[in-house]
Amino acid sequence: MKSFFKKFSVLISLSAFLLSTIPVYGFSDVNTGNKYFVEISYLESLGLVNGYEDGTFKQKNEINRAEALKLFMEASKNFQDYDFENMEIEKAPFIDTPFDAWYTPYIAIAKEKGIIKGHEDGTFKPEQTINLVEALKIYLECYENINYPEVFKNHFADVDENAWYSKYLRYADEKDMIEIYPSNKIYPFANQNRGDIAGMIYRHIMGMGGGFEFGKATFYGKAVQGHYTASGEIFDLNNYTAAHKTLPFGSIVRVTNLANGKSIEVKITDRGPYGPGRIIDLTEAAFSDIAWLGTGVIHVQMEVLTTP
Repeated sequence: MKSFFKKFSVLISLSAFLLSTIPVYGFSDVNTGNKYFVEISYLESLGLVNGYEDGTFKQKNEINRAEALKLFMEASKNFQDYDFENMEIEKAPFIDTPFDAWYTPYIAIAKEKGIIKGHEDGTFKPEQTINLVEALKIYLECYENINYPEVFKNHFADVDENAWYSKYLRYADEKDMIEIYPSNKIYPFANQNRGDIAGMIYRHIMGMGGGFEFGKATFYGKAVQGHYTASGEIFDLNNYTAAHKTLPFGSIVRVTNLANGKSIEVKITDRGPYGPGRIIDLTEAAFSDIAWLGTGVIHVQMEVLTTP
């Protein structure tokens, strides 16, 4: 099997299912090394995200409720038959959503479908920034027949599991739609930026098909060189192997660095990692093919290719 894990298995561009869809133009400020490089590039190729007239995407700019709603409705594919640009609105959906605003048709349909309700004072506050749990609620309400888990996969340090947003977080947690920070927090009320929303949509789209995990990858090497792994194999930092918490030993997975699109295929031979948000530990050889070792921790997408 060792020959299987040679460097020819490194995919310098995105994994096979993305290769034909990532456009060559892109946004001038979304380059390799950006946190959401893969997510934004993929959604751009589908026509789901647009940039500014200067050719930028501005992923760190906070996003407001109207902008997020538009992205969510278009990403869900339930509204492809709606001609929002030419839609005539008979009545303003909220007292602060004027007839001539670009976002009013989206808000009107979303209200009609029960996706949004607005505030008690009759406003929607379209230009107000949106936080994580608000974004999840609106996005998931754009889909029909979602089965919400009864329990959390993870128990976060800053989440009230009985709050109104609990069911949306349970689903997002199960589908790896949210980032888990080292303190085991997710900051449910943190304002979202354009990159955050792109990442949320991308992970949901890819996760609905199954076979994917999203989270953080680390590496291990010299400290355990020559030791036995949980599978009984001897650890060799030069091999293309990895540790995962649950996958059967011998499983082959493709790990993609979401900041640059580089991928590597590895065999699961060990157990771990166990830090919050971490999903896979790579050998030094495997990690160095998709990221600089000094990075230490990277955001990745993991796709199961085969299991024994």
